[in-house]
Amino acid sequence: FLDRLKVKIILGPATKRSNEIVNLESKFRKNLIIVQKTKNMRREILDSKFGICGGGITSYEFANLSIPFAIICQYPHQLQTATQWHKNKIGLNLGLPNKQLGSKLESIFDDILTGVTYTRSNKIKVDGLGARRISKIIFSEAP
Repeated sequence: FLDRLKVKIILGPATKRSNEIVNLESKFRKNLIIVQKTKNMRREILDSKFGICGGGITSYEFANLSIPFAIICQYPHQLQTATQWHKNKIGLNLGLPNKQLGSKLESIFDDILTGVTYTRSNKIKVDGLGARRISKIIFSEAP
């Protein structure tokens, strides 16, 4: 689909560019941008029409910014969050990488190319202050 879609991949600071990514980047120079890391993930997400992310913090960022997204869980514990996003029609849960993942992604890309739009959720409000609230609780209960 890289010949028909504009794609930006943000690897993150801990992820190295594999030979496969380097090859794709050179083959699809007009449609594929690889970013090692970004200082402004919010801007990157807001510039997107659709996102695919892991099942961690980035899924909350997509939900908060009301950008449609799918989740590929990187670890089993992320399945719980991905299941809830899916159940509440906020994100698509693609589960852990498996043999069906390719066909699930193909279906999404086909939808995007044929004009199917995924709902932009307004159901969740994340204020980014959850860690601060939790730390207050922990420290107020500390001996």
